[in-house]
Amino acid sequence: MDPQVHPDPFHEAMSRGLQRAIQVASSSVTGAQVLVHLRKAQARLMAQRDEHVRRALGAQIHADRGAARAEWALALNAGWLQNADLASVARSWGAAIPHVDPLSPWYELTAGTAMRRCEERLRVLHPYAMRHYERLRGEGKAPADAMREAAPFFGYAPHTRDAPHAPRPALSTGAADSFADHRPADRKSPAAGATRPWEHDFPAGIRDVVATASAQRSNAAAAASPGRRRPRRTGQRP
Repeated sequence: MDPQVHPDPFHEAMSRGLQRAIQVASSSVTGAQVLVHLRKAQARLMAQRDEHVRRALGAQIHADRGAARAEWALALNAGWLQNADLASVARSWGAAIPHVDPLSPWYELTAGTAMRRCEERLRVLHPYAMRHYERLRGEGKAPADAMREAAPFFGYAPHTRDAPHAPRPALSTGAADSFADHRPADRKSPAAGATRPWEHDFPAGIRDVVATASAQRSNAAAAASPGRRRPRRTGQRP
């Protein structure tokens, strides 16, 4: 009989997180690559003098824009967007990105609307990663660059929270000596006034603890030994 093989939940969670990060990163990189392709195609179109070649290049650009429009137009459907998973939303977002700049010749108004709606859906699906995306956008990053840098955070759990960090000032040698001088007498040396230093507040130096334990053993030994020898009974062998 073959032994049962149980799935490793930690391995599965890591695999799903890695898959999410790759999906988002791929969508952002694809959007950036399409934008570069559009710029090069537009430059060739403007530099081309042959009318037939110009028409062919224009038709190719129009076909590429139509394919991208079909992808981001899904995000304009509220019913589709409400049920779309992270990978599908990321693809629609990546398809809209090259067409959201109003100054570009391939700008489309609906692309900007689709991008914003995709981002709203991504905030619901993964608020932790989107907080980093918004932080990067606030720093002046372009949408594709900000999403690419935020992609690794999609590998974490969606509702992960960063622990607050408050740096502590370093304690100099002089400050440490001053603290020791102003420490109360009962905390300077627990061995001096207490026989059980572990019942009192620490820090207590290891030397104090050892000294206290040694004093306890000495006192116990002195109490157990007789103060003077008992007289020998007569008739007993020496």
